Amino acid sequence: MTDGFDTLTTSLRTTDRRRLLSHLVKLGAPDPEQRAAAALQATELLQRKGLSWAALFPVGQDDDKPTPAVADWRAQALGLAEHPNLAPNERRYVLKVVGWRVPGAAALVRLREIAERVGGQFR
Repeated sequence: MTDGFDTLTTSLRTTDRRRLLSHLVKLGAPDPEQRAAAALQATELLQRKGLSWAALFPVGQDDDKPTPAVADWRAQALGLAEHPNLAPNERRYVLKVVGWRVPGAAALVRLREIAERVGGQFR
């Protein structure tokens, strides 16, 4: 089974992922109408791309086991931090994330974007 992170990063362009994240952030707005509009916009964006929430958050029997993409994120990030084409602010960010216990989805997306920009790898 493909995990939701792979589905998100392979099925949506960076601009679409940013737009989706923007909609998701608005779900915390104090105005109920703004929250409802954000939820609808996020769902419509996924539908236009042929995706669903279930595809992004698959549930399976092995949910307690980390996926390889998540299990070795720290080692991959450390390798990315050594890339010679990294800008100083990118290197600081990568090393900051390495110190986290578990990175959030937005951090993983940003690490992948940095890797794509410099020609490195982060899966």
